[in-house]
Amino acid sequence: MSPVLSTLLPSGPSKPLDPRRPIVETTAGQLSGLPGVYEIQVTAPGHLTCTFPAVTVCGEVQDLGKAVLKEGGVISGTVLDGPSRRPLAGATVRVLGGMAKFKQSSGLLSEGDKSMQVTGDPGTFEFRGLKPGPVSLRVTAKGYATQSHALDSNIAVKSHDLRFELEPGGEISGSVVDAEGNLKKGIQVYLREVGDARNQPDSNERTVTDAGGRFLFEGLRAGAYRIIGQKPVVGAGSNVSLDATLKPGERRELKVAFDAP
Repeated sequence: MSPVLSTLLPSGPSKPLDPRRPIVETTAGQLSGLPGVYEIQVTAPGHLTCTFPAVTVCGEVQDLGKAVLKEGGVISGTVLDGPSRRPLAGATVRVLGGMAKFKQSSGLLSEGDKSMQVTGDPGTFEFRGLKPGPVSLRVTAKGYATQSHALDSNIAVKSHDLRFELEPGGEISGSVVDAEGNLKKGIQVYLREVGDARNQPDSNERTVTDAGGRFLFEGLRAGAYRIIGQKPVVGAGSNVSLDATLKPGERRELKVAFDAP
């Protein structure tokens, strides 16, 4: 097993960290500190943290027994260019839910955001130390359709080796104009996927038109979509909806035009 780190933390329902009681970390298996009530955390890479709550330090040696560390979940895999089946570098892989899906860090030292990785030349990624429970991944890459994958099994028990084959992504872009044909900036534009995939978490997107009245949705898989332009103010006409169907890698240009109030 990798080196085990033990951490001594002040404990109590309403006690902030006291600078007179500093955090103590050791790999020697024995901790010491000023008298008080502490929480002891035992951690090791790739394992869930084991915690001994409310341990009283009063000058005597205490044997807390065994700290049983359960293995943290591991998810690894490869991202490929779908048409060629070659490894794809530069793809972003995210654990949805962020750091809340990972085991807690030891002490107060920040480990950074472990929920996102960018693939290198081999196209591989690996997430370690995940908490038990279901996890969803999202994979994005410039010029490719976004993919999501949900793992419903207990990831703390079994590791998963995944394979993502990304297909060319489509785009829907366009402009928003008023009844006189003037380009409108700051307009909310929504994209909704219709059909079998409409309930997937990445099937609905939102953007705002830029200073030139333009909007862009990219990384879209082939399918049917509805684009909705939200009326700028109450009484300024109705929302406008347009339907568009994308083939793999296709780009569509649309114009969203509001009627006169």
